[in-house]
Amino acid sequence: MTNSAVLIIALTLWGEARGECPEGQRAVASVIANRARARGLTPAQVCLQPYQFSAWNGRKLADLLPPDSRRRTPAWLRCLLLARELNRGDFTPSGPWDHYVRHDCWPSWRKAAVREDRIGEHVFMVLQ
Repeated sequence: MTNSAVLIIALTLWGEARGECPEGQRAVASVIANRARARGLTPAQVCLQPYQFSAWNGRKLADLLPPDSRRRTPAWLRCLLLARELNRGDFTPSGPWDHYVRHDCWPSWRKAAVREDRIGEHVFMVLQ
C-alpha cells in the first residue's frame, strides 16, 4: 500500500522524468528535496504547489496515474523508490539544484542561474 504523500511524489517524478535515465530521475527528486528543505515544506507539499511542476498543471492525481501495465516498469518502480526515500526524509540529493527545465527551453528566469548541469534532456540549475 502506498500512502498519498508517496503517491504524489512518485507521480510528480513520473510526470516530469519517466523518460529520463535513473540519474535524471534522481536529479528531479533532488530539486524536490532541496525546495522542501529551503521552504520548510514536505516533499508532497512542494510537488503540489501551483505551477511548480508542469505535470500537475490542470491535472488531478487520477489523471497522472500510469496504466497498470506501466506500474511494473523500471521507471515507475524507481519513481516509487525515490518517493519513499523523500517521504521518509532519508533521501540524499545528488546536487544543489532548485530548478530545472528541458535543455531546449529558455524561460526568462533561467537568466538567474548561477550553476547549470545537464543530465539527460534537462538542465538542472541553482538560481540566485
